Amino acid sequence: MTLNNKVVLKIDLIIGVVFFAAGILLDQSAAVGVGIATMISGMYHYTKYGDQPLYDERTKKISGYAASSTLLAMMLSMAALMIADELKLLILTGAHVLAILFFVMVLFLNLSLWYFNRKGDVE
Repeated sequence: MTLNNKVVLKIDLIIGVVFFAAGILLDQSAAVGVGIATMISGMYHYTKYGDQPLYDERTKKISGYAASSTLLAMMLSMAALMIADELKLLILTGAHVLAILFFVMVLFLNLSLWYFNRKGDVE
């Protein structure tokens, strides 16, 4: 089975439904949100790209640059959180730190992909 947009849509919908149902059963609003977001992103991706191939050389290259810039943003975010903790500016639990870093990672990866796709070629 080749990985195309129809298969990815099915996988996204299954994962979204699982998270949505688990969130409702366990009374976790974050899991419900993840489920809804996963289903919406899968449908958006399918309507935008249809049956086109998922990856080509250009998208692999852009994804690599976006991932490396996201890694840099994650390291800077971790350093900023450690400095804020040492200076007692923020009092965060481990769960808070992970939530902040996850948000930064997802946001920065999507912004990087958007920027590099708009820019065209990366060098």
